[in-house]
Amino acid sequence: MYVLMASIIQKMINGHPYYYIRECQRVDGKPKIIWQKYLGRADYLAKRLDAMEQVIPDAFSFGLPAALYAQAERLGLIELIDTHCPKRAQGLSVGQYLVLAAINRVCQPTSKQHIAEWYQRTVLRRLLPAAAATLSSQRFWDHMDRVSTEQITAIEEELAQYLHRQFNIDPRCLLYDTTNFFTYIDTDTPGELAQRGHNKQKRNDLRQLGLAMLVSRDGPLPLFHALYPGQLHDSREFAAVLQPMLDRLALLGLTAEDVTLVFDKGNNSPENIRRCADYHYVGALVVTHYPDLLAIPLSAYTDVAPGVKAYLTTRTVYGKEHRLCLVWSKAFADSQQSGVQLQLNKRLARLAAEAERLEEWIRGEHQSGCPPTLASVQKKVSQILRGQHMAKLITFKLRETAEGRVRLEYAVNDAAFDELQEKLFGKNLLFTNRMAWGAEVVISTYHAQHHVEDTFKQLKNPHHVSFYPIYHWTDQKLHVHAFYCVLALLLAGLLLREVRQAGITISAAQLYEQLETLQEIVLLYPRPRRTPKAVTKLTQMTPLQEQLYAALKLERYTTR
Repeated sequence: MYVLMASIIQKMINGHPYYYIRECQRVDGKPKIIWQKYLGRADYLAKRLDAMEQVIPDAFSFGLPAALYAQAERLGLIELIDTHCPKRAQGLSVGQYLVLAAINRVCQPTSKQHIAEWYQRTVLRRLLPAAAATLSSQRFWDHMDRVSTEQITAIEEELAQYLHRQFNIDPRCLLYDTTNFFTYIDTDTPGELAQRGHNKQKRNDLRQLGLAMLVSRDGPLPLFHALYPGQLHDSREFAAVLQPMLDRLALLGLTAEDVTLVFDKGNNSPENIRRCADYHYVGALVVTHYPDLLAIPLSAYTDVAPGVKAYLTTRTVYGKEHRLCLVWSKAFADSQQSGVQLQLNKRLARLAAEAERLEEWIRGEHQSGCPPTLASVQKKVSQILRGQHMAKLITFKLRETAEGRVRLEYAVNDAAFDELQEKLFGKNLLFTNRMAWGAEVVISTYHAQHHVEDTFKQLKNPHHVSFYPIYHWTDQKLHVHAFYCVLALLLAGLLLREVRQAGITISAAQLYEQLETLQEIVLLYPRPRRTPKAVTKLTQMTPLQEQLYAALKLERYTTR
């Protein structure tokens, strides 16, 4: 058990003694109170201490913020940011503000208005001591104003070089993808970044930001990011960031033979593929655009894994010969079949309700309203059958009775469903300019894309490593916000990587949970006729927490 010392002081107010527990540390060379808590009057304390062996007045988060701060120290992150964003030695530096913001994003994402409150409840009050006034939202915004997009690029370039040089980042498979984040920025607020577009969280009514990222497979660790206007299509943004991304790889000393880029089908275009010509890549194609390949029977495929088959061929795609890998997965086929069947059942239920409604008109059971016409029923049925495959799988007829009423007849097209099962379900089409690669390598490389997809899911998780909340509205501050969110991803990725390299198999969520529950607790020990003794201890650790504590060398952040 490692111990941290605090002190209890007495203050005389109106002739009465009052007691406080506090911690002091030098800030800018001067002693400052970095944390203080009121305990009460002497008589109140005496009653409390007589009643129990020890009093626990407070607890502080230790494990997760200390582990993340350790990663920032490994990177020399504060010093690197301060090199590019210097200021006079007064209060916290720009690097300290941004590292605090990044650690907050991992631990407990909050607004700048509440970050001081969070900070006071963590070990960071000792590791990065700061007066309360320096952590106001205004001070954060003032320091964010000091960071330009050019400085962000320069910092990220140096970080990427350092990661490649010191952490042995595997460059053989680099994963690119984009996502977007809705905001509550008002329509009338000026700015280029926040725009309306197709939102992946179905919030098309709100302005959104686009985020492009290039990450390594091991970690995953971000090596490049770009914030872009929310209305841009993925393929247009890929064209815009491709050259800067390739320049970043060249800066790392990586050649075409060293790197394979992985991207999804949303980034495809003849121009984008032409720009990638000097590098190797693996991507996906829209499988329905190649009906001749879909017609190839599964008996011609080769088994590559349990429940997975593949068929290799070559084809000219976007004006260049590529290796094509047609993949069939039983799990994917079952999932697609279940999804289509679910949608089919919903459409059949709605058609049944519509047919019954029409029959009520025929039987004369409707007392008011205009009777449905052929055109109105046609329109309604077409709306019901909107959705992938539905118009193929359900056939219908509309008949008009002698009285001018409409009758609906419908049926499931079993032959069309069988054709989908045979030709489409479970299939995906990959392509690469790695002409010598076998199916197993092409498939495993493309499936590594899940690392960047999981990264985006993490950024949309409100509890850890979150892009939300976004309480900024100017383009410059949105760029800085995105930057410290990417730094949060980097610190979290390095933390998970270090733990796994130490032989501890654990998920990111489990890691956060274990470290979050490792806390500092302030204890008061009664002493007869003397001031109580204040001691800070770590909570009792589980065996897994002890492993993490040792692997991450967290002892250095405690004082015996």
